[in-house]
Amino acid sequence: IGQSPRTDVLSDIQEYLKGLEIVEAGALDGLTREYIEANLAPQAGETLLVTRMRDGSEVIIAEERILPLMQKRVGWLEEQGVEVIAVLCSGSFPEFESRVPVIYPDRLLKSFVTSLLSKGEVVGVIAPAPEQRSYIEEKWLEAVEEVVLEFVSPYTGKKEEYVEACKRLAERKVKLVVLDCIGYSSQVKRLVREAVRKPVIATRTVLAAYLKELFM
Repeated sequence: IGQSPRTDVLSDIQEYLKGLEIVEAGALDGLTREYIEANLAPQAGETLLVTRMRDGSEVIIAEERILPLMQKRVGWLEEQGVEVIAVLCSGSFPEFESRVPVIYPDRLLKSFVTSLLSKGEVVGVIAPAPEQRSYIEEKWLEAVEEVVLEFVSPYTGKKEEYVEACKRLAERKVKLVVLDCIGYSSQVKRLVREAVRKPVIATRTVLAAYLKELFM
């Protein structure tokens, strides 16, 4: 949903995808930060998403405003002859029109997490921005009984912020922690696992493992 290439994501998951040709397309490709902030930033009542520019900086966009651009990129990828399209975002999106399968990490995460839970167990979720609280809470309560949210930006967050977030999650006795954004790296996953002493489910690696199972 940001700008390609996502070298940060691919560097983490390439070991899962050896032998596969990867074609990237970003919904924000070709757009300046000024244009994005003027035309794609969330307004009142719109869903806030956090993504990455080509230079690695963070940018805030509205899901509702980005959907047409995402659909355009789906069409372009089809023209390139791809066999499957993976959305590099864990947001909850509607179905895109596509002749090939489209993989939505949000659905993979929910299926993975619910398969691990027993009745009454609590899920911890780390997401990028506190402005997303109601959105993140609503989408997770569709799948689990109770969720505890913490917010640390995957692009600007410091180690101390993750450690403090994990302390609060541990106090709530969560069963596991979900890193609910494609931006969270394997390094962050290790940091969170060491801090919270619970299983950590990362969007990147769940998606990569799914793709590996699909093609390998």
